[in-house]
Amino acid sequence: MTESFRRNFLHCVFGFSKDFGASGLRIGCVHTSNPEILTAWNALGYSCAVSTHTQYVLTNLLKREDFVSSFLEENKKTLREAANVLKQALKEAGIPFVVPRAGLFVWIDLRHLLASSTWQAERDLWAKLSIDQRVVLTPGEFCHAQEPGFFRLCFAWMPDIRCLSEAAKRISAVKE
Repeated sequence: MTESFRRNFLHCVFGFSKDFGASGLRIGCVHTSNPEILTAWNALGYSCAVSTHTQYVLTNLLKREDFVSSFLEENKKTLREAANVLKQALKEAGIPFVVPRAGLFVWIDLRHLLASSTWQAERDLWAKLSIDQRVVLTPGEFCHAQEPGFFRLCFAWMPDIRCLSEAAKRISAVKE
């Protein structure tokens, strides 16, 4: 990797919400050598001041290397188990998906359940899934999908991973 490429195109964004299950704290950082990225980042107002109390608590957390290593290892194991349960359930339900390599989500393809290939039909399907089937997904439209019918399914927050199999069954029970 050339220095020019690294400086202009390599950026690292980290947030506690994903790695430490601390959603709502909205604390993290961006590391880049690209001044244009920094200028844009700061102009968005995405980063804001973090209270000294929060800084103190999280600094002390990060200093506990044994805890951090153990927590992250257990988190990785739990996420892997949940992803495997969900992948199997989606296969059994006949729901196409992109195999996750890392992360907290699976991208599922529900185009076959759309009444028409429109964003409105995607919103209608989302409503049917969330209200009738009680399955919460993020519509592809909100994730800047290129076409309607794709949804983001988060598998990370379920206290009992057996719920993931039930979610796949409920999704597959929906008719056009």
